[in-house]
Amino acid sequence: MRVISKMCLLLFLSIHISYANEIKLGENYKIITTFSGKLGDKESFHIVIAKNRDTKKYEAIPISFFNNTLKKLESISFNKQPIINSYHSNNNLISMAVSLGSVRPIRKSIVDLNIITGAYKVTSIPKESVLKASIRNLNKTLLITKHFNILKVYKVVNSQDISSASFRREKQNRHFFKGASSSSFAPIDRDEFVANGSTNSFKVYSDDTDMLHITKDDFSNKFTSILSVNMPAKDSVELSVNSKEFSYDKFSTVREASSYFFEDNLYQFICDRKSSFININNLKTGKLISIVLSDEKIHSHADGFEDLSDFLKYAVKSEYKSTITVNKSSNGDNLIIRCDYVNPITYNYHRDWFWWQFQQPILDHQQMINNSIRSFGPSNTYGDICFLEDAKKHYFEIVLDKDFNLVNKGVSVAYKYKEIDKEKHIKDIKEEKAFEHLSSVFLKDLLVYFYLDTTSNTFKVSNKFIVND
Repeated sequence: MRVISKMCLLLFLSIHISYANEIKLGENYKIITTFSGKLGDKESFHIVIAKNRDTKKYEAIPISFFNNTLKKLESISFNKQPIINSYHSNNNLISMAVSLGSVRPIRKSIVDLNIITGAYKVTSIPKESVLKASIRNLNKTLLITKHFNILKVYKVVNSQDISSASFRREKQNRHFFKGASSSSFAPIDRDEFVANGSTNSFKVYSDDTDMLHITKDDFSNKFTSILSVNMPAKDSVELSVNSKEFSYDKFSTVREASSYFFEDNLYQFICDRKSSFININNLKTGKLISIVLSDEKIHSHADGFEDLSDFLKYAVKSEYKSTITVNKSSNGDNLIIRCDYVNPITYNYHRDWFWWQFQQPILDHQQMINNSIRSFGPSNTYGDICFLEDAKKHYFEIVLDKDFNLVNKGVSVAYKYKEIDKEKHIKDIKEEKAFEHLSSVFLKDLLVYFYLDTTSNTFKVSNKFIVND
């Protein structure tokens, strides 16, 4: 009975919209979009991007939200339209990486904002290069830029603590650099559940250490190259960085291949019409583990999965792209490897849900600036929602222990992070006709969304509990 009562309460809360107080802007503001972010697991902050018709300047208007109360803070003024590429927080201090304008070279700034007092600082960083990716960690942001044959990585702790390292195309990393100028760099977040990851050739992996790994899938030459950078504590003029290549050319009939980097190991999913393999390459030892897949080795699968033969029949079709991801189990002892395929035209991966929120015009604007922005996306522009072309999922999973031995399918294994269908939870909100300039953020068991209520012409915050099926 207690369980039933709890479920009824959660159901009530999930559909109940509780309005906090409201924020109304003057008639002199033209609203462009909104942005929502989180402070830890329990608090959120929100920003309105607008143009002041009186001053002809653009403003980022911070809105704090504590104790169910909205408070408008002092506006941050810019001469050009700001686009928030990434952010991280340290207690009440939010550090945001911001691009300004649409004419290259794009000016980039770091904005420190105290979300309690509203005090802020703005620091510019060099604008000679094109932003390729922005990676948000717990206490820092990494910006990857490219200028001719040089990649440069900025490590941003806050506006007063910025260091950088650069590396150029050389003989020992030439395979990695080929195609880097015209390609997107997709940041992958491993601090939450990852279902499919990105279909981009270039993927970026970072955590709370100073190591940065960038992988490149080169299907035509049948290898994955990986470039690893240890960010220095202070500015370095230039680093000499080698790339490593992990080949799968011994599989002569390969029709599809994808990769995923996790805890010093590069995982490759390789398949043709009749067979499939998972290669596990250790960066430090050079050791290779190759697993020949079969139905007997599959630990779990989606409802739409029939058998491995049927899966491969679709996975190798030209309209699909295979994916592989690795997630930890709840007890930390096992690795759950998921293989799947998606339609790259209708699927997109963004590592932060908040990037989905920048309204579509902003996404288009950012993509015109640099097509790499696909890695992070809109009411913010880089980000973690994925769109599946078919509600019928067809993935399968194998489970390995810490020594990379197969775990028996009879053993129950749970994910460390919850798998949340974010699109499902926000669907009803997006269809609400009275809501405009919607942005949202997922906290622990809670979806918080910020929007302009057109019936009152005021900004509001609402929430709903996430009740997992």
